[in-house]
Amino acid sequence: MSFMTYRKLIKIALIAMISLGLLTNSLAAVLGETTIDGGDVSLTMNIYDAFYGDLDNDGVEDDAQANFTINIVKENGNQPVTFDLIIVLVLPSGRYFCYYYRINTAETEIDATMVFINQALEPGWYDVYIVCILYGEEIGFGIECYTFDPPGDDTGTDPPKGELTF
Repeated sequence: MSFMTYRKLIKIALIAMISLGLLTNSLAAVLGETTIDGGDVSLTMNIYDAFYGDLDNDGVEDDAQANFTINIVKENGNQPVTFDLIIVLVLPSGRYFCYYYRINTAETEIDATMVFINQALEPGWYDVYIVCILYGEEIGFGIECYTFDPPGDDTGTDPPKGELTF
């Protein structure tokens, strides 16, 4: 697949994700867990926690963290699976921070943490979205959402960044 095809898939995924987020904030309570079918492989993802705090030890509680799991079921044994993750933190104002990752793994269970440094900038309800594009015999697509409320005022001054750890 060409780079331009990937860019088109990402744009479609982001448009779908933002549209869903604008339609309802109660979507997070409904989803819970998302399973994506790629033909010979399926992937289930679940955001099980998100919160704010001073995660970079700069004395300001302006960081957010999302914890999620990915479980993969493969028909082809130990062959690696490729999928894209688009992880987005949407602030109450509608401002968002978006990160893209291409994952190629033979693992079947992944417990991951996404840290949004200096991005919990305003009071109100936040949404964390994970969009997944799964490349198997077929291309699968899914969205998972988690809503949380980091209290406080707009205190962020350092540039924002995102870190994903497995």
